[in-house]
Amino acid sequence: MKSCETVGAIGAIELKQRLANAIEVFSDHVEDINRLNVFPVPDGDTGINMQHTLRRAYREIASLDTVSVSQLMRDFAQGSLMGARGNSGTIMSQLLKGFAEGLGNADSLSSALLSAACESAVERAYAAVTKPVEGTILTVARESAASISRKDNAKLDLAASFKIMLRAAERSLAETPDKLPVLKEAGFVDAGAMGLVVFMRGLVAEHSTRPAESSGRSRVEPAMGESKWTPEDDQFGYDVQFLMRGTDLDLSGIRHDLERMGWSVIVVGDASLAKVHIHVDNPAHPLDYAITTGAELDDIVVENMSAQYRRHSASSEPLEPASESQSAESEYAVIGVAQGSGMRAIFDELGCTETIAGGQGRNPSVEDFLDVFRQISANRLIILPNNRNIYLSACQAAELYDNSDARVLQTQTMPQGISAMLAFGDAANDDIAFEALLSEMQSAADQVISIEITRANRSGKLGQVDFQHGEIIAIVDGEIRAAANAVDSAIIQGFRTIDIGIAELATVYYGEDITESDATQLIERLSNALTGLQFELIYGGQSVYPFLIGVE
Repeated sequence: MKSCETVGAIGAIELKQRLANAIEVFSDHVEDINRLNVFPVPDGDTGINMQHTLRRAYREIASLDTVSVSQLMRDFAQGSLMGARGNSGTIMSQLLKGFAEGLGNADSLSSALLSAACESAVERAYAAVTKPVEGTILTVARESAASISRKDNAKLDLAASFKIMLRAAERSLAETPDKLPVLKEAGFVDAGAMGLVVFMRGLVAEHSTRPAESSGRSRVEPAMGESKWTPEDDQFGYDVQFLMRGTDLDLSGIRHDLERMGWSVIVVGDASLAKVHIHVDNPAHPLDYAITTGAELDDIVVENMSAQYRRHSASSEPLEPASESQSAESEYAVIGVAQGSGMRAIFDELGCTETIAGGQGRNPSVEDFLDVFRQISANRLIILPNNRNIYLSACQAAELYDNSDARVLQTQTMPQGISAMLAFGDAANDDIAFEALLSEMQSAADQVISIEITRANRSGKLGQVDFQHGEIIAIVDGEIRAAANAVDSAIIQGFRTIDIGIAELATVYYGEDITESDATQLIERLSNALTGLQFELIYGGQSVYPFLIGVE
């Protein structure tokens, strides 16, 4: 195909500029997307996950200039596959991969080719999800692609096709609550779908608001509420993330102050817990500032983006050697994801070869998984995501890794993962077949009922439960079952929604903000109210959820 032979077709240079603009537009709306959290828990991170996925994608094309649109999108998609975080980020990466495949070897992008590429994107994304759910990012992608079918729009100008797609995507987004009851109950549109629409809005713009190689924005005294991104941002600096705990936290004030220190600033949460994300040249500055506010800091993560880029862009660069304990090849290795010092210690003690720090509000990327996989010498890898929003990225990492047989178990909570590890310890020494071992571990995880206790950060209703801002809510196997003013009342009500007649043990993992004395007193009250059930108390150190309970 000759470059731009079709009216309105664009080449790689303009497409790259549109991609840069789309990511910048997305960065300006990350917090809005994060707020579209169905559950009233201050851990909404869909926007952050999708932003990370897109920024990592751009790293792969930052230095490209004289290439075809097909090569540009292949590299962009590959970067997104590596950087994918969370379910929405992973699905977005699959859409981009399918789009690139649909371009074939084209030099330029025309309306007809756009239609073919979008059809390919939808097909791949749906195939990547075991049980596709309508009313999500998948639906918006499918319905927007259908709006420019090759039969009806092959002769359209590319700009017209872009606009038709965007209008269809926006209509589809508005209708997501009608397709997914949980969204209708919460009064939200789907967060991942919103992310896709925002990205498309940036693509559809006739011209980027500024040249692709420079945003033109000053990092000195930026306007309040803006999150900044430029194509160069991911080539240097530090990615800093942490939680601030306190009373009467002023999120707007914190955001305004941090924007004077760095870029890509995100501050979400409520008056008692704020999650902060910022890119800076010196990570000490935002951390020092946060401490001076009087808040307690937790879950601090500092990543050197320059080092990450150099490490992953240079394919000939050797990986860091595995530790001595991992140097000898073994038959099995288990990689678990856990949040909280106590939880990570539990997984380590139960025999996890590596435990990745992550969970609510901190989803490891595909690249994070692959980095760990490459440092382990084992014929077979078993991955425990231990979180509903980490499962897809773990699966994508396992699919991309070809040095050994990597399998992902469907552990949706840390208590499920712990049960799977106990089964691993019991079965692995019996020299049983790998498939039988996986079955034993999954079966053990499936038998655990997980109860997550936290505080609602807004008022609303989901299912049969009305909850008010600040109330304690009990989430049983991913569904809000109870709300109350006191922790023990919420737990007891949550227990009464499940069949505990056959249960024998409830293991309570208490978080970092709970003292052992308070946790012990809670166990005493629960034991008196729920007779016949044995309770075990263990320090987990997790954030967001002060109590996690595994019932077996």
